[in-house]
Amino acid sequence: MLHILRLSIPNVYLLTGERAILIDAGGPRDVLRILEFLKELGIEKGKLSLILCTHGHWDHAGGATQLKAATGAPIAVHRADADKVRRGDNGILKPANLAGYFVLPLLNLGYPAFEPDVLIDDEIDLSSYGVAARIVFTPGHTLGSVSVLSADGAKIVGDLLMGGWLGGWLFPTWPGLHYAADDLDQIYASVRKVLALGPNVIHPGRGTVVRVLLPRVEGPTAFPAPQPDLRQRARGTGTILVVDDEPMVRKFLRHFLKACGFTVMEAEDGVVAVEYLTDPTKEVRAILLDLTMPRMDGLEALRKIRRDRPDVPILIMSGFSEPETSGRFAGLNASGFLQKPFTTAQLTEYLRFLLPADS
Repeated sequence: MLHILRLSIPNVYLLTGERAILIDAGGPRDVLRILEFLKELGIEKGKLSLILCTHGHWDHAGGATQLKAATGAPIAVHRADADKVRRGDNGILKPANLAGYFVLPLLNLGYPAFEPDVLIDDEIDLSSYGVAARIVFTPGHTLGSVSVLSADGAKIVGDLLMGGWLGGWLFPTWPGLHYAADDLDQIYASVRKVLALGPNVIHPGRGTVVRVLLPRVEGPTAFPAPQPDLRQRARGTGTILVVDDEPMVRKFLRHFLKACGFTVMEAEDGVVAVEYLTDPTKEVRAILLDLTMPRMDGLEALRKIRRDRPDVPILIMSGFSEPETSGRFAGLNASGFLQKPFTTAQLTEYLRFLLPADS
């Protein structure tokens, strides 16, 4: 039987049978609540047979040391993440999307280091630990990420996927990628692997349960070919001017646009952008313009840019929604609006729309 404890950031799961397995250990501050959770379910010391960390990040392995001391249960981690837990360190967190650049600095915390008792190399049958389930290798979020498939079809996938946004407060049943990914190609391969393992009720490491409904097919399942690289879909040439006061946003956009083939110029506010564009020799194919900036905001910059560059495509970016902001730049011939945080897929579609000759 599967029991779920939703904490402030991660989810913790308990699989019960003849004995019990705890799936993920939360962070150090979650230990007392997890111990209360075990007590409420009648899991006394000695009945918990294993603490399984789906990967080696602080919010899934940070409480393992204290939980082992309290319960006596051994800790299992995949071999590829063992160095993380030995150091008590997340390693380098690589953003999987634009939101990751904002969120990950808040999540990169250390935790008490430990030596794992069980090193996972591949699939493990958990019946020897008293539950009808097995561990499957699902790398991507980290190189040593694992998931658990129970006999009744529940899939506990750690941070392979998230249920909704902001811990499930927004779009709670929509599956989505976590903010971090060591390897996106491996994530997509692992997601396909999980979906092929039967009924798709998925329990993520944060957010709410998601249900993936697929058409019934007879015979072997044929997966569609992977989607083409977004950088190929947005392939282009020429210069794009990125105007944003946030260095991390400029860095993200610079990295993505250069990978698409564009030359990227940057401006930290409207003043710098307007000064750059007053030089008629500076050719610009498109401008990505933040709305809220110091010195000169995007609205004033848009007015000034349009006097010298009436035809260049200008895409407005803002953390506010389009209905909240569209009235402010009405009549100034903005070419489009992207609400932050946006994905590279959304940006790609705008680039294909604004620069159709390159698509």
